[in-house]
Amino acid sequence: MIKSPFRSLLPIFVIFFPLAIFSCSGPQSQPFFAEEYDLLLVDSFQVDYSSEIHVAAFQGTRGIFYNFREGSLVLFDTSGSILRQEFLPLEGPNSLGYISGMKMKPNGKILLQTLNGEIAILNDSLKLVEKVIFPFASVSPNLRSNIKSLDMVGKDVYVYYPGRNGENPLDKGYFKKSHLLEMISLATHELTSVLKLSPDSKFNQDLYFEDPYLHVSILGDRLYLAFDSEPLIYEYSLLNTEDQPIIIPLDPNKFIEVTGQPIPLGNLEGVYPGLIEGVFPFDSGFAVAYGEGLEKGTMETLINVNPKYLKYKQRNLLKIYHNERGWSNEIALPPHVAAILGFEDPAVDFYALRNEELFAGNSGKPTIYRFRLTKKD
Repeated sequence: MIKSPFRSLLPIFVIFFPLAIFSCSGPQSQPFFAEEYDLLLVDSFQVDYSSEIHVAAFQGTRGIFYNFREGSLVLFDTSGSILRQEFLPLEGPNSLGYISGMKMKPNGKILLQTLNGEIAILNDSLKLVEKVIFPFASVSPNLRSNIKSLDMVGKDVYVYYPGRNGENPLDKGYFKKSHLLEMISLATHELTSVLKLSPDSKFNQDLYFEDPYLHVSILGDRLYLAFDSEPLIYEYSLLNTEDQPIIIPLDPNKFIEVTGQPIPLGNLEGVYPGLIEGVFPFDSGFAVAYGEGLEKGTMETLINVNPKYLKYKQRNLLKIYHNERGWSNEIALPPHVAAILGFEDPAVDFYALRNEELFAGNSGKPTIYRFRLTKKD
């Protein structure tokens, strides 16, 4: 079911109501926004940390950096001070493999996912308190870091971990045939496949697509899921995971998608695809961070640019969805923002990591920006 931004309106009116309103002063139409925001840089701080960052997470006023070469986790606060550092053992019951995903929860727990098929819970002192190992290997073909493809509620962890029965997400029809997530009960260590693909998803087509990743975020009994390469947000109810999700189209001004192919030929268009980079739920809605991508013509002018810098040649944006009113305007992020570390609510300041490689003569220590959304008059 596709969700309307106007829940209180009659269903027939919801279907046909245009996503624009007309100005009383003239015939020109103006887009409708639930709220319009400006982005204000409030402050920044440096963390006394000199190692490379491979995964990062943030909650409240504290964050964590992970470096896989050292196998180290560093807890810091918004003063830039290192509160604690732990080195993960290479062997034994408390060992952990390469961490690919991490979330900090408001209750102080730290949720980890590793490429070795481990789900782990750390306490706020970075000590391992629980670990579950998947009984099968993941067949995800690409190595990605800092993907927020897991979350937890109570003692249940929901995670994108393809590989059950050896199935591969690059196979045609994988998402249509398979459940989207695995649910692990930390109480019993039982594993269950959950959530089916919505019929509205492009991944229902009998075509090959470039390997997508799934963003997973939970608030209360709502689970938000998004394929990074599809401009749709799916809201599932955890009260009945067999129900079809509510679908909220991102409605971007631009979001470049790679067309599916009848044979696995990849990106024939030569574009830089748009990608969702984070979904952040709050009590009355959620925020989405995404890049809109680059057209083929623009890519041809950037042929000599290091591929890892292409992200900073596109527009990177933040949008806020309010359940009762719909989408905000597109809020442009500064081009040197590497990633939003955490977003709790439009009324709460949020933090983002700066890409230090874009700054000549930087100190080698990471800079974190503190941003605030202010409502336009």
